[in-house]
Amino acid sequence: MGLKEFSFLLWPEGGETLTTFYFCWMLIFLIVHFVWDWRSSKTPVFCVDRLKDRGVQTVYNASTFATSLLLLLALIHNSVVELLGDTSIPLLIAGFSGIIQSAIAIVPPKSPVN
Repeated sequence: MGLKEFSFLLWPEGGETLTTFYFCWMLIFLIVHFVWDWRSSKTPVFCVDRLKDRGVQTVYNASTFATSLLLLLALIHNSVVELLGDTSIPLLIAGFSGIIQSAIAIVPPKSPVN
């Protein structure tokens, strides 16, 4: 098994690889977030029951990360940039801001101070 089998992680080429791209990058985001939460001494003891309080927001942040990454990767292709024309710059800004926002959100929330 070589790197070619994992090319969809950086260059999705169709519907099936695009879906796999989204699920893989969202899963990577969620694993990093939950392992960090589980291993951090600054957060409450990890409990699956607490996921109901912030699970939807975490999935939203993972989706934002995957979409922003896709935008930035698409802007590397000359054919995509030609099709987008003047909208390339706003999409570049949207991609970077989404990556930054979701990168900040990957950090688990700290315990409330009592």
